[in-house]
Amino acid sequence: MSNNEFENVDEHEQARILYYRACIAEFQQLGYQEAFLDEILRQQRALRNTYSDPNPLQNE
Repeated sequence: MSNNEFENVDEHEQARILYYRACIAEFQQLGYQEAFLDEILRQQRALRNTYSDPNPLQNE
């Protein structure tokens, strides 16, 4: 919605639009955070699997 269109909308409708935009932005941010955390956990699991010795007693 352009600024000119936004000015033609009543105050209640403007508030509603701004609220929805804020909700959408927050949901997007939460989604990005969740994806980021999933990636970090995936990397940590991969590192643990790479550096863990599956048979520690064989080295003794």
